[in-house]
Amino acid sequence: MSTCFASCVRCSNPPPPLVPPSSSSASGARRGSHLLLRLHPGVQRVTVAVLGARGVGKTSIVEQFMRSEFCEHYESSKSTQTHYTSVIMNDHMYELKIIDCPGSVRFPVTSLQEWNDHRGVGLLSASAYVIVYDVTDEDSFRSARLLRERIVRSRRRRRNAAVAAGDAAAVAPVTIVVVANKIDLQIAGAGAGAGTGTGTSFHGPAVFVERLTQGGSSRRDLGNVVRKQWKCAYAECSAKYNWRIVALFRDLVKAAVDSGGESHHHHHRMAASSRVQEALRNNRCVIL
Repeated sequence: MSTCFASCVRCSNPPPPLVPPSSSSASGARRGSHLLLRLHPGVQRVTVAVLGARGVGKTSIVEQFMRSEFCEHYESSKSTQTHYTSVIMNDHMYELKIIDCPGSVRFPVTSLQEWNDHRGVGLLSASAYVIVYDVTDEDSFRSARLLRERIVRSRRRRRNAAVAAGDAAAVAPVTIVVVANKIDLQIAGAGAGAGTGTGTSFHGPAVFVERLTQGGSSRRDLGNVVRKQWKCAYAECSAKYNWRIVALFRDLVKAAVDSGGESHHHHHRMAASSRVQEALRNNRCVIL
């Protein structure tokens, strides 16, 4: 059975105060998803945090999903951006909150760190995490590994605290997907327009792509490392060509909903990463 996934109302950054539905159409469109939450309290929110090193294409992935736009000019994000959209999947509506974090963000391990560094944007309580790396940048893959370790450490700390307080169900399972972006550069043999490096050992796309294709670390090897050693789902995409972007967010929403989202905690039969990996492998989608 195919999964129906459609995006409805989209707006960026924290929305202004709610207004009655009789307001102007422009205002109503920007506040649509939050009016739905007031009118239908049962609408479930799914929060996805997009993380990764500088220049890996985090904002480009989000912009392609939200607006089907890609900017050729690279400009590093200076602050965390929050986007909201309503999505429909299998005849159910969900509010999707996307947190686009700049590459300089250090993932918080404690609630105090989150408040001091991010003013409660919701990183620790996210339903799913997307860790993006650039297939032409070796250092960005190392950064992805460090981010994954901090997320796991943070979730383990929160769960241990919840167990000690007698409320183990308070910390729901979380989905982590490691995304290899700019796959178009690798497939094209590392053509012009390389991404930016994140460290001093970056030697341009040709070097890393050669390693990827001639041994050492093939694309399949990296995927196996992510799936088997990191215990995370793995996906490849191209923000430039909008390839697999919708499928990525669709399967994230599905996995987060199956895990209970932010408002329901229940027993799950498969690990969240296994569920989203299976969905990514099947790649079933109907766009409305």
